[in-house]
Amino acid sequence: TEFLHGNADFWGFDDHTVGKEIMYTAPKVLNVWMYVIRMMEYAVARCNLPCGDVMGNRCDDIPVRAWDQAVAYYAGSLEGEHGEREGIMLYDLADKMCTKFK
Repeated sequence: TEFLHGNADFWGFDDHTVGKEIMYTAPKVLNVWMYVIRMMEYAVARCNLPCGDVMGNRCDDIPVRAWDQAVAYYAGSLEGEHGEREGIMLYDLADKMCTKFK
């Protein structure tokens, strides 16, 4: 297959671990990554708005919360204080993949 128009065909693999790995990794990469990017974009956009709003939020409250949320979804709660390879979210995936590019 040429992977055009979503026609990825993984049936040729003898080992079922390929499909299992795709089903485990794809939702993180496709869904969580887009949410992380959206929260970062939202935080940057809110930084450019005038201070204060009708809810009484300070200038930095909303963007800081959005940025924190993006980092939390990127790193996950299992990663550990010093980034030990214990997590299951995007940071851990990037940590594992970087060894392939050294």
